[in-house]
Amino acid sequence: PARWKTTDLDQALHIANLGLLASMDVSMEAFRATGARVVAEVIEELEALAR
Repeated sequence: PARWKTTDLDQALHIANLGLLASMDVSMEAFRATGARVVAEVIEELEALAR
């Protein structure tokens, strides 16, 4: 989503690529796409259930 700050994403991707995703070397494009999918498929669904 547009509300994600570039510096925050850069830092999150850097940390992920050093840790859990070290063997995958994930690109920023893939990282953004995965984050958007998690928001759409998980977080928004949980928000809807909570209403």
